[in-house]
Amino acid sequence: MTAGGTASQPRPVVVMTPDWRAGGNPYLDLLAASVAAQGWAVRFADLPDGDFALTRLVRRERPDVLHLHWANELLAPCAWARHAVVGWLRRRKLAADVRAARRQGARVVWTVHNLVAHDSSHPQHELRARAVLADAVDHVIVHSNGALQALHHAYRNGAPRAGRCSVIHHGNYDGHYPPNPALEAQLRKRWRLDGDQTVLLFFGSVRRYKGLGRLLAAMRGCDRADLRVIVAGRPADDETRRELDQACANDPRLLVEPSFIADADAAAYYAVADAVVIPFERTLTSGSAVLAMTMGKALLLPGAARLLDLCDDSGALYFDDDAGLLRLLQTLDRVSVRTMGQRNRLAAAGFDWPTVGRRTALAYQPAMPQVAPR
Repeated sequence: MTAGGTASQPRPVVVMTPDWRAGGNPYLDLLAASVAAQGWAVRFADLPDGDFALTRLVRRERPDVLHLHWANELLAPCAWARHAVVGWLRRRKLAADVRAARRQGARVVWTVHNLVAHDSSHPQHELRARAVLADAVDHVIVHSNGALQALHHAYRNGAPRAGRCSVIHHGNYDGHYPPNPALEAQLRKRWRLDGDQTVLLFFGSVRRYKGLGRLLAAMRGCDRADLRVIVAGRPADDETRRELDQACANDPRLLVEPSFIADADAAAYYAVADAVVIPFERTLTSGSAVLAMTMGKALLLPGAARLLDLCDDSGALYFDDDAGLLRLLQTLDRVSVRTMGQRNRLAAAGFDWPTVGRRTALAYQPAMPQVAPR
């Protein structure tokens, strides 16, 4: 299998699944474009319902490579199994599905974005299923060396062996979110941001696993009058919306835009902020952190985020617990974080999509040696 293609030899085909492009994150579109630039025909498809979903998808689409991203639908039956024997049988069925898909002629590649699903109710069951999946596919992609180490620790015997895993950074968002000076000026006027405040941004869909609760708790304990925290994004459920409404009513330093932020408007919210806070609870990768770096912003991150390998202490302030987050809010220096943001902008330039595309296309090839980031 080779990338490229001629008039007599069509381009090889990769099908990416599931098709989550409608969720507002341009990651899949940017990845697809970078892979297409390497000579691949890229298609998207959702997994069919029912057993042996991968095999049926390969039979229908006939790809050279099936690139699996979020495996929640495949793993859910294993994670929800009430009895050990049922769980074991479902894991065996999952492995058989992967093997059958491969026998249909497709190379199965899995990008592991999370150790377990963000809302997993049975993480230990899911970890066992993920280990089986990682062992069954042809190749695994992760976004950092730290993520690879976490994978080996969590999946143990199911962790991908040398030669079956690539470390490929998440690409940046250069050019995708254009400046919007008119909206920036409106936001400054609306929230009375005159340059004397220290402004933090919590951006994107507001979900509980992203740590909103711990941020609101830290704000309640912080007595800085000059602090402002912008929460920009649609709450995922009514409970989260009510929590946000109550916090906003009790604290005028909390500035909320509880709705979906269009791509054309996103840059304005970053422009009025000094730093971006991402207090998520568990993840192996963070497009939000890459976006903040692309926008030239410093990061406030939990200590576990060091495994992302995105930036060191020159670009991020790390906290280990809720008390640590409170200390950061109390001592945050606006001038220092702006300097950190400039460093992050330079670092993000290295996460270019042409490199991501080349390395991903290389991971699609058989007998693939491990690919490490620069």
